[in-house]
Amino acid sequence: MKHFTSVWGPYPISRITKKMYEERILELNEKYSQNYMDGIHACGRMIFRKALTQGLIKNNPTEEFKMPKKQQSVEELEKAEENIVFLEKEELAHFLKLAYTDGLEMDHLVFTLLSYTGLRIGELLALKWGDFNEKQGTIRVTKTLYNPTNHFEKYQLLTPKTKGSVRTIRVDEMIINMLKEASA
Repeated sequence: MKHFTSVWGPYPISRITKKMYEERILELNEKYSQNYMDGIHACGRMIFRKALTQGLIKNNPTEEFKMPKKQQSVEELEKAEENIVFLEKEELAHFLKLAYTDGLEMDHLVFTLLSYTGLRIGELLALKWGDFNEKQGTIRVTKTLYNPTNHFEKYQLLTPKTKGSVRTIRVDEMIINMLKEASA
């Protein structure tokens, strides 16, 4: 809201035009990330929708406005690829040790599984004990957890993104022992 009130504070809401709204969004779009801009635009839509339902305005200036997508230059894309950062072996060991000593109850198991198996977080969260085969030392990946609203109870179990994502992962003795201990 501050991005609107800082500019339009003294204006009656009925005097804010579609052109004013679009210019403000485009101005802010130069400064902020796409994700943050989506939030600003959502806030603007809510403000003007409420004003419309309360009879303060006759036309909603946010109607039919589409957020412009930011285009990255080739140089930016190439630079972004170079900035991919991975933990070194020693850093990973230190992180997992901290997850064990200072983390929550299942943190050590979760982060160890993610780092040693290549599972995606949604795949890991969708696992059931039946997916773990202790005798064969495998984990079968057949589903993924989908939760677009990030609401605790509103999730779905879906098939993985691609057929190639359905797979059986071999795990070593350390992972087998951790899983056996967690299931006990």
